Amino acid sequence: MVIITTRRQDRWIFPKGQPEPGLTPDKVALAEAKEEAGVMGKVTGHPVILPYVRENGTANLLLYPVLVSSLADRWLELGQRDRKVISLDEADSHGEVVRLGALWLRDLLDR
Repeated sequence: MVIITTRRQDRWIFPKGQPEPGLTPDKVALAEAKEEAGVMGKVTGHPVILPYVRENGTANLLLYPVLVSSLADRWLELGQRDRKVISLDEADSHGEVVRLGALWLRDLLDR
């Protein structure tokens, strides 16, 4: 799994974004993964809804499975975020959203 820090670098999250006119949600997910984490790949399944705690409350995060084809050495938000590639077993030590994402991914891989 590829995770990134928030811009304040206070916790680990998945790359995420907001809906954009003219782009389908899966295309937004790929664009944000590239901008925020230097991830290139393709969406390989349906999203799952995960809770995402923000300062103004909890929002629902659509998490798309992406088959990563490459990780860029340099990307748009490189100076703003840290990136880490972790195993599913390491997810529990990286916060609730990452833990929930790993549970979902394990379930998806077991099918």
